[in-house]
Amino acid sequence: MMKNVLPLLIERAQQLRDKHVAEARDTLATLQTAQQVLQRLDEFRVDFLARSPAASGASADAQALQDYQRFVGRLDEAMAQQRQECTRRLQRNDAAQRQLLDSQRRVVALQLWQRREAAAQLAKDNRRSQREADEFAARAAGRYTGEALQ
Repeated sequence: MMKNVLPLLIERAQQLRDKHVAEARDTLATLQTAQQVLQRLDEFRVDFLARSPAASGASADAQALQDYQRFVGRLDEAMAQQRQECTRRLQRNDAAQRQLLDSQRRVVALQLWQRREAAAQLAKDNRRSQREADEFAARAAGRYTGEALQ
């Protein structure tokens, strides 16, 4: 019975593993995208700060400085949100990788089980064949000695 069920179990485990491969690939891609966005925001912030009225030595009116500070504050908030998004996506990616590893282990375990079952069946068949050959040889030897006695 197990001989018929194991291939089906392996096939389903492989299908699940393949699904987990796709999910892991997707979570990695979204993680990398989120990290790239954060990197671009950081680069923009560095460039923006380098062009600040204070950095250039130019004088700016109070409203321009307030607007500048407000924009930097919003940029910092956006970067903090993006860091949180990167953390969430990293956690999802880690979970997807663990799930993929677990499903791959299941496939390997089922395939190993199948190989062991096949080896056990082969050994059983070999023992049966050897027993049949021995019985045939014993009968043939019995006939030969019986004919020799007559």
